[in-house]
Amino acid sequence: GLIDPGIGGLDQMGYVCLIVIIGGLGTVYGPILGSFFVVITKELISGWASGYSLLIFAVIMILAVRFFSGGFMEIIQVISPRLTNKYLKFVNKNGEKI
Repeated sequence: GLIDPGIGGLDQMGYVCLIVIIGGLGTVYGPILGSFFVVITKELISGWASGYSLLIFAVIMILAVRFFSGGFMEIIQVISPRLTNKYLKFVNKNGEKI
């Protein structure tokens, strides 16, 4: 590929932080879910509000940290505790929280 200084820019690092925060800190599947959300939302926003995309993502990040600090994984745990037990058994053989 190509090494470009633009990769380490503020907007790209912001997207990486947003992926982790939206998905859920300290989880295995959280950043995967977060990456789907951020990439799809970024593509949808780029068509009609490309100049404001960083501002929109900043608002999303603030709301996520304020109301759902665990991200998507916290929402999944609230909705389906049974799924959470299967996830914990997959991640840790003892079934204990990490």
